Amino acid sequence: MRRGPTPSPPALELLRGRPGRRRAGKGPPEIPAACPEPPDALSVEARAEWEKILPALTEYGIVTVLDGAVLGIYCTLRAQWRELQSILHRDGLMLTRAGGPIPHPALKASLDTAAALRLEQAECGLTPAARCRLKIAGLPAPKSKIQEFLERHDRPPSSAGTPHRPRPS
Repeated sequence: MRRGPTPSPPALELLRGRPGRRRAGKGPPEIPAACPEPPDALSVEARAEWEKILPALTEYGIVTVLDGAVLGIYCTLRAQWRELQSILHRDGLMLTRAGGPIPHPALKASLDTAAALRLEQAECGLTPAARCRLKIAGLPAPKSKIQEFLERHDRPPSSAGTPHRPRPS
């Protein structure tokens, strides 16, 4: 069993950057980014989730044709969690039995599915924390307050910090 954090795919490493300026490892072989085919076993709800998330993942080069199974698991878990949530919404969190109220069995299943879903989201780079670590190429860098100030006052950035002095003739 490997010790330490699970290694990230090279595309995620590239997008996140190298904290601490560590040298990039060799990593697994580069596989071109492409849109994988959806697994045949996806339900209608899971297929809808697939159609929803895959365009963004493909656009930023995070997925390859080999990632179809992992994304299929994520989409299936998401569809199952939604179904369990609708059952809980319809029936309530507690059921009344002869011995008194008991937690709905779908509650435990929903919590277990949510835990598995969080793991899959982290694996695929779909959590808010994972998105914060991504440095996606092609998006403009946020402007500093100084840059915003200079743009509002129509001053070129090169003149910042240097007072204007007339040249001696």
